[in-house]
Formats: sequence, structure tokens, C-alpha cells
Amino acid sequence: MRLDDIGCLMRLIPRFRFRKDFFNKLRRLILRPAKKATLSDLLCQDMAGTSLAEKMYWVEQILHWLSRETTDSSDARFRFFLSTLDKNPEWKKHFERTVSVILAEGRFLGLFSQVGLAVDHGLWGDTMNRFIRKLLPAGGSTDFREMLLNALSTEEHIGQIDAISDEILLGMRDLICIPENAHVWNDLRGEAREALLFLCTHVAHYGLSADIRRRLPRTDKISASPFYKLGQAVLSEERQATESALLECGRSVEAVYKSLEETGVSVDAVNRLETLSAMLEQIGRITALNQPAPALVKAREIVEFLTIAITSGLRGRAVLGHVRRHFYLLSRKIVERNGQSGEHYIARTGAELALLFRSAIGGGFIVVLMTVLKTTIILSEPAPLFLATGIWIVYAWGFLAMQFTGTTLATKIPSFTASRLAGLLRTVRRRDAETFRGELRLVIRSQTIALVGNVAGVVTLALLLDYLHGLWTGGAGLMPEHYAQHVLSGLHPVISFALPLGALTGLELWLSSMVGGWFENWVVFNRLPEAIEFHFHIRKFFGDSVARRFSGWTLRHSSGIATNVSLGFLFGFVPLMGAMLGLNWNGNHVTISTAGAVFAAASVHYYFSVADALWVVLGLGLIGVLNFMVSFGLALMVAGNSQKMQVWRVLYYLRAGVGRRRRRAKA
Repeated sequence: MRLDDIGCLMRLIPRFRFRKDFFNKLRRLILRPAKKATLSDLLCQDMAGTSLAEKMYWVEQILHWLSRETTDSSDARFRFFLSTLDKNPEWKKHFERTVSVILAEGRFLGLFSQVGLAVDHGLWGDTMNRFIRKLLPAGGSTDFREMLLNALSTEEHIGQIDAISDEILLGMRDLICIPENAHVWNDLRGEAREALLFLCTHVAHYGLSADIRRRLPRTDKISASPFYKLGQAVLSEERQATESALLECGRSVEAVYKSLEETGVSVDAVNRLETLSAMLEQIGRITALNQPAPALVKAREIVEFLTIAITSGLRGRAVLGHVRRHFYLLSRKIVERNGQSGEHYIARTGAELALLFRSAIGGGFIVVLMTVLKTTIILSEPAPLFLATGIWIVYAWGFLAMQFTGTTLATKIPSFTASRLAGLLRTVRRRDAETFRGELRLVIRSQTIALVGNVAGVVTLALLLDYLHGLWTGGAGLMPEHYAQHVLSGLHPVISFALPLGALTGLELWLSSMVGGWFENWVVFNRLPEAIEFHFHIRKFFGDSVARRFSGWTLRHSSGIATNVSLGFLFGFVPLMGAMLGLNWNGNHVTISTAGAVFAAASVHYYFSVADALWVVLGLGLIGVLNFMVSFGLALMVAGNSQKMQVWRVLYYLRAGVGRRRRRAKA
């Protein structure tokens, strides 16, 4: 660096500091925290002539002050609040009058009827509403539930309310339950009854829907449904009948969950079941709240009811947690179905290893044919959209040919076998870690054998085709020299993007396996095999046996078809998307890149140095490692999450399995 350059940099430093200070001051000005009001500032305010919304905002500020964290006991602020009111009778009277107005004029139906999940929308509508509420929070509301959610916005705040002592709880009860509010409590009981009618109506609506009823053993009589009987039991106001109906509804919900585990999962069905379960729990809480009890017990029940309502309300405002919770069962079902497919890729005996090696050689042959067709399309220089479509068709055809001929592509193994291994993580929890280690060793061995078979098939057929092409054309290669040089230079692990593009291919391999698992789950959930087996026209023209075989064929091959078609789509259109952004997203697949490297080396008549050849071989090896590690790692992380295992624990068991193998090898 020259002295002039250093001087320019030194002159820029004060300007940079000025800009940094300016933006820091601007940030502090915009995000300046509001001054925390003291309790005296709040209690001395006169709320007599204000609107109901302003009164509720005043109480909200007091609740927020009471729920702040303190170094003393959890009810220290409540104790100070009560003592302050006792020392200032005017403040106490003013507080009691304001609370009386809120209890008499505020809206409480939402407090009793809302369960944290939207009963009027499905999963996607509820998610969008939550996102909008994040951007545009409500203000000036007269809903008592919204006031509590704004005042107690974290779990720490809720914990402060829930942890107050019995003495303070009775003091707060005496402050609110003054004789002037006797008629208000009757109105609140009426609101609770209205909320029960609201909840029972929606329970019947969800419970009697077609998706729920067809997964229950009794689907013929509506009057026999427990979801229908629940409303009658609640209207009778008999506690025993209500509890019995709630118990029967809970059993029906569990039966539907079990049916989803066996026949496929839908996020919309899970959303309905989640909402249904939450409403049943809310009906049980309101029913228990209406029963007579001693003053302290009743106060504790009210506090517990409020904390549960606030917790569910805060959960109802979350966006990512809401989507993650509903996709949990779907991801687990996808992982289970991928795990079933992964069982076929694990060779356990010498005969199975030999069969896997032969099928991998056949997969290498098909990869060579795909490479020839792909190169022909690229060299014809079609429009970008037609190029992407042509590559999609070539790859989809090749992968489907592997599926229906029983051949194997090594890099498709990890995404499926990782799901198989994740199913064994449950056995690790039961101290049976040796099973997991053994399966991991089998997976690594099977992957290695398949990769060696792919490379052997690719090299053999590629050299044979190049030799036959040379005899036909008089020595010309399959690729022009400039294109062959481009292919070889693109495999250099240092001066090219070969390694990041290899990781991108691993991501695409994992995504295609997830698409395959999702599509098979969709086929099972929508009962497509049954629809084919009993289709009138198929049975009429082809016969019952053909319909039955076609039904089984659809179930067996649905995952593979979706995986192969989606993988071809990704290989064709991801580079197109990258080209639109000015980026190189042409993924490197180890087997396909090996075929391209053999054709390119033959096209330049092997005129390159030994160092260049070693760099290409190293690049291909690292591409294979990244293909395997990225697809296997992502699949294992998702599969571990489907077993509710944290990432660090999955990595621990994976490392323990490999480490045990190394220790045994040394011994």
C-alpha cells in the first residue's frame, strides 16, 4: 500500500466517526425509552371524566408497574401498592370507582371465549392475522383481555402475578370485590355463559366436520357424537354431565390424532384439532370457575384462570411458534416416510452390498447418458427458459429411469438414511446407543459402496462412449475444447466455486427428499390409493386386479416420483434463477461432475499436467463430501427436531457413533 493511500484512509476516519456518532444520536432519539412512571404519578391521576379506553389504559399501566421484576420478594410491589392506597383514602376510592366502571362497561367475552387460536380462520389466515397484528398493534381497546395482554406481555410478568402470597391475594380481592360491584359479578357470570355457548357451538362445528368424523369409529349418527352432546350438557348446567361429555370429546380428539399418525397428516387438520383441544380445555376451566368455593380458593382459581388466558393470548400473538407447532406433526410424518425409504438403501449383508454395488454401476450408466443429453442441450444454446426446461426433463427422466430400473444414485442415499437414523435416536434415549452406532456404520459403508459403484459405472461407460464417438468422427471429442476447458477449470477446489456449488447441490438433494416425503403423506392423507382401487372406470375397463395393483404401485412409487421430478426441477431452474440475479448457481453433483470431467479430459486429449489432474480429482472428492454432508446433515437435523431433540444432542450422538468406531479400529 502506498503512502498516498494511507493518507486517504486517515482522512476518512474522522468523517466515519462523525457519521457513526450522528447515526447513534439519531437512533437514541428515535428509540429513546419512555420515562417509567412511579406509582404515585399513576394513582394521583384523575380519571373521572375520561373515556373507558383511557381508564383501561390507566389500569394497564398500574398492572405493568406491579408486574415489574424486583430484587425483593415477588409480592413486594403488591404489598407497597396496598399500603399506599391505605395511606391515601382518596386514591383508594378513586381506584375502586375506576375499576367498578371497567367491570361494568368493559368487554369480557373475549377473556372467556378466546383460546389463543383463531376459530374463524384456518392456519394460513390465522398466521396472516398474527403478522398484521405484529405490524399494527391494537390501541384504545375496551376489551379486558387485550388490556391484560398489553400489561403482562412476558412470561416474567405473568410469573409475578401468579406468585403473590395468600395475604396479598386476599387484600387485592377485598379491594376489587366491594359491595358496590355485586351486580357486576352477575353480569360477568352471564358473559361466562355466553362464552360457553360460543365455545360449544364451535366445538360442534369443528368436531362434526367431515375430516374429523371420517376418522372416528362412529360416523353414522350426528346425535351420538360427543361434540354434539357437549352443548346439551353445558346448557343443563350439570357439572357431572359436562365433565363426562368433555372426557368423551377428549378421547375422540385423541382418536383423530392417532388416525392422522397412521393415515397421513394435514396442517389444516392439525390446526382444527389444536383449536378443538384448546376450546375443550377452556370449557372445562369456565365450568370449574362457576362452582362455589371458599374465598381464598376462589381467588386462586381466578388468578390461575387469568394467567392461563394471558399465556394463551401471548401464544396467540406469536407467528413463528404458531407455524412451527402446526408443522411438527407434518415434519415428523415426512421424516418417518423418508426413513422407510431409507431402509432400502442400507446394505446389511455381503449379498446386499454386492447388489447395491451393481445397482450403483447401473446408476452410473444412466448418469453418463444424462450428461450426454445435457451437454447436447447446452451446446445448442437455446433460450434460458427452454434450457432450464430441457435440463429438467433430462434429469427427471434419468432419475425416474433409476427408480424404475432399480439402480442407485449414491448422493440420494443420505437424505433418506438420515431419517432412518433419526428414528433410532429414541432408542438412544433408552440407553441403547449401540444400535444407533451400528446403523451409522452401515450407512457410511453403504454410501461408500454406492459412490464407488457410481464412479466405476460413470468412468467405464464414459470412456467407452468417447472411444466409439472417436471412431465415428475421426478422433473428435464429445465436447468442444473451449467448453471442456471450462468444465475442468470449474472443478478446481481453490480457483473456482466448485465447493460452494457442491454444498448447494447437497441442499437441493435434501429439499427433493422432503418434497418426496410430503407428497407421499399427501397421497396417503387424501386416500388416493383407495380412490384408484375403487374407481368405477378403472375397474370397468381394466378389471379389479389391475385397479388393485395400480393402487399399490401408486403408494410405493409416489415418494420416489415426487423426489426425482423435484430434484430435476431444482437442477434445471435453480441455475436459471441464479442467472436472473447474475449469480452462478450451477450446482456440482459428484457423479454428474465425474462424467463431465471424463468427457472433458477426453475432449482435450488428456493434455494437462499431473497437478491439474490432481486438483480435479481433489475437487471431485470434496464435492462428494459436501454433497453427502449437507444433505445428510440437514436431513438429520430435521429428523432430530421431529423427535424433539435439540441440535447439539443430535450432533453428540453422531460424534459418539463415529468416535466409537475409531476407538474400536485402534483397538
